[in-house]
Amino acid sequence: MMRAVGDVVPLDWRLIVNGYLPEYAYERGALDTSLPLADLRQRSHIAERAKAAGLSPEFSRLIRIDVPSPAAPQKQ
Repeated sequence: MMRAVGDVVPLDWRLIVNGYLPEYAYERGALDTSLPLADLRQRSHIAERAKAAGLSPEFSRLIRIDVPSPAAPQKQ
């Protein structure tokens, strides 16, 4: 996941232990850091939106409404 967002990935135990990647990604700025991580987690639950979207062709867009995302990296 971290490589997918273009970050250099130093070895860290949280990359291996299931459940700790969100904290690692948050600390590295790969997630939206304008909110506390607990709030970000809460707003990122998509189960109800996914159920409501069903098989809609707009599924991908609909499940992301109001889900914070990190700012696009600055091009240099």
